[in-house]
Amino acid sequence: MISEEIRARIAQLEAEAEQRAQAEAGRSSHAADDDPWQRLFDAPWASSAGLENDDFSLNGWLAEGLAGLRAYLRGAGLNDEFWLHMRGAERELLLAARALIDARLELVEARGRKAEQASRLQEIEIDF
Repeated sequence: MISEEIRARIAQLEAEAEQRAQAEAGRSSHAADDDPWQRLFDAPWASSAGLENDDFSLNGWLAEGLAGLRAYLRGAGLNDEFWLHMRGAERELLLAARALIDARLELVEARGRKAEQASRLQEIEIDF
């Protein structure tokens, strides 16, 4: 190939990559409405726009990293079975969080019952 053919091929590949990126952006903009993870990443608390240059936002940093990981994994050509397992793992993680919350609620309620019982006890003076 001569240099002009190489340049033409590079331009063609760049144009194809741009078309794929635009098509993916179009799909992801529709998917953002249905994807709770995307809504999570677009949440105001995850934005570092209101921070000063030196401020660090842990939530923003984590959200940015997770969004990048998801984008990388989507582009890696992983099959549907992988994503099925990922959805299952997400469900299990949420169930684990529910179990933690339920255990904490039981503890709080038990403390409340003890406090109620203690407040009902009164000292009664009896004269003989």
